[in-house]
Amino acid sequence: MNRESHVDTQQITARARKALGTALQREVGDRDFPERPTEVGWDSIKHVELVLLLEEEFDVRFGEDEIPSLDSLGAIVNAVERHLASHDHNRG
Repeated sequence: MNRESHVDTQQITARARKALGTALQREVGDRDFPERPTEVGWDSIKHVELVLLLEEEFDVRFGEDEIPSLDSLGAIVNAVERHLASHDHNRG
């Protein structure tokens, strides 16, 4: 998917939920805030799968040091927002 210059937090959250649902093989609803420490089945293999899905969905690349911190919906949304904002800033 192409990078979009003005994707809002709500859109990022919805798309991140979809990626989480795909990786965890379950529905991730609007009131569901998965976190790796408490999510059954969110093991290292699922984490790598999730990172790859997120990178493809948002056309971003996460650094090795950043990947372990992508352990909750909130952390994922924040990281994607940072990457998209950085891309927009570098464009200007």
